[in-house]
Amino acid sequence: MRVLAVTPIHVGTDELARRQERYDRLSPSNIEVTLVDLPDIAPRSLNSDADVHSSDTYVAEVIKNSREGYDLVLPDCVLDPAFKPSDDEGIRGLLHQAVTSIASNGEPFGVIVRNEAIAKELRRRLVEYGMDSSLVDVQIMDLPFEAVTNHEMWNAAMTQAVIALGVRGARSVINGCSAIDVDEEDLGVRVVDPTQVALLRLAEESP
Repeated sequence: MRVLAVTPIHVGTDELARRQERYDRLSPSNIEVTLVDLPDIAPRSLNSDADVHSSDTYVAEVIKNSREGYDLVLPDCVLDPAFKPSDDEGIRGLLHQAVTSIASNGEPFGVIVRNEAIAKELRRRLVEYGMDSSLVDVQIMDLPFEAVTNHEMWNAAMTQAVIALGVRGARSVINGCSAIDVDEEDLGVRVVDPTQVALLRLAEESP
């Protein structure tokens, strides 16, 4: 199965290569992901409501112009830009796939995110999907954009956030960034990598 992934921001050559390597490493043998970047006039980070809305517009435009020759599209963002479950069966959302995998039995879950703008849109998405009934909370880590490429910074903050959500009853926590590898520590709560979950679910669909 050939999958088109689209970054939610303009990331540049080096970061695009890093994210592509992550897809290559996580993809099952029957999934081939090609990641493409947004144009350089697109947002460089998701730090505001305006950034989030602009990202959705740019991702939709790139998908429209680039999806020929691919079996499915998977926007490279936990906010699921340009994705609506009922509109296009050829597009999948990372958040939608992750929550579907853990919340079908009512399991309480949480999400960790970098900032308030991302948290706001993620909460809106969960309500839109009708998947918020088992949500414990969306925990904001209040991190700069640089944390996305700083493994130690992200994982240190993630550890505290996951423990806090576990104390409040979450049994699983979705890592609210598509481009980060998480440390497999015993935190007493399952940490869900939305990219990995989505790729495994796509592999199950592939003939």
